[in-house]
Amino acid sequence: MPPKELSCLETLGISIAKIGRIPEHIAIIMDGNRRYAKNQGLTVAQGHEAGSYILKNLSIWGKALGCKEFTVYAFSNENFKRTKAEVDDLMDLFMNECANLLHEVDAGINKNTCIQIVGNWENLPAKLRHRMANLMHKTRHLKPFLLKLAIAYTGREGILRSLNALPLNKDPDEKTHLHSEQCNEYLIHQSQYLVDMRPIDMLIRTGGDCRLSDFMLWESSQSYIHFINETWPEFTLWKLIHAILMYQVHARKFPNLIPPRLNTEEKPNNILEKSRNERWNRIKRLAERDTPVGKIQTVIHTPNKFLQAGKNLQFSYRSQTRQSASIIWEEFTKEKEVKYKDKIEMVVVLDQVKGVLNNAAQAVVKEGKNIVQMVKDVGKGEGKEVKQDVEDSKDPPEESAPVFEKVTKREEDTMTSPLT
Repeated sequence: MPPKELSCLETLGISIAKIGRIPEHIAIIMDGNRRYAKNQGLTVAQGHEAGSYILKNLSIWGKALGCKEFTVYAFSNENFKRTKAEVDDLMDLFMNECANLLHEVDAGINKNTCIQIVGNWENLPAKLRHRMANLMHKTRHLKPFLLKLAIAYTGREGILRSLNALPLNKDPDEKTHLHSEQCNEYLIHQSQYLVDMRPIDMLIRTGGDCRLSDFMLWESSQSYIHFINETWPEFTLWKLIHAILMYQVHARKFPNLIPPRLNTEEKPNNILEKSRNERWNRIKRLAERDTPVGKIQTVIHTPNKFLQAGKNLQFSYRSQTRQSASIIWEEFTKEKEVKYKDKIEMVVVLDQVKGVLNNAAQAVVKEGKNIVQMVKDVGKGEGKEVKQDVEDSKDPPEESAPVFEKVTKREEDTMTSPLT
């Protein structure tokens, strides 16, 4: 599903937020996908898919606001302790999203976003490492926006990677290595990354938990930390604007870390640059092993037509809900002639309108859930033989056709409802 465009009201909210200071680097702990799925009656995999859709919109929001860098916590090393089925679904989701990002680069859609992936790659499947390396290699020189994805990451391991990336040497006559007296805060901060990283201005955590979960412990030492009760799939532009307004009230400026001073003899042997170039060469070799996107897509595409139809209907109802909400927004602003005296009043009014929209959209969302559940029940009831027929044949089995037609007819009836 493509990211949605900004509405007139969203553009207005962004313009108001840009009156104050905009954080250049925002880090986000994306928490709550599983709770969202449970509350909405969805599977865990569908909850993670809903979260990936919000991540696509995040780049659009950040560029519109004037942010220069986002770092998102996508997957922790601790998440490998979850069930094998959930971990496999997440690895497949990462493969799909990397493929979509590569399509955007090849099609010329992404011309200004450098994508970096940090974490312990050794714990990831080989095909995913190759795909991530290909994505990083192709977007290496894109500017000015930087998006970093933390996958198989923890903050403590990040500090260890920084120290291991620096070639330390105790020999005072050695010119190609770093001596202990030259190791400083700047080098430790930057050495684990392949491009220079700005200090984190604001850290946001969704899901209601008030902890950092071992994320960017070193980098966020001076950051403003903002906690949100809503889960990550419920995160909206208005929540981001509210966080920025709070940042403008509470944040304080702190100096950027400056590079170490090198004397004339040491300048040609820039240790940090040399270390990065060596790692970029390894990234390039991994990228050359990446499977063509077309081939890998045929492998990970779900063969079950019933479940695929349910997912398509679910996204269809979400799209209808957003269209209905957009119409209600416009009618509300025209009828009430809302005038915003200050930023805080605007946020309060928008929260009130949000409640009206949620009530108006409940009927559509409920109907979508019923259809998805019906499709799942059909898939379970037919058993393994029907599933095998669906996988082996391009056409649905004859005994399943009446039920599939019933679902399609019900979708058409809902399309004509006054709400949509």
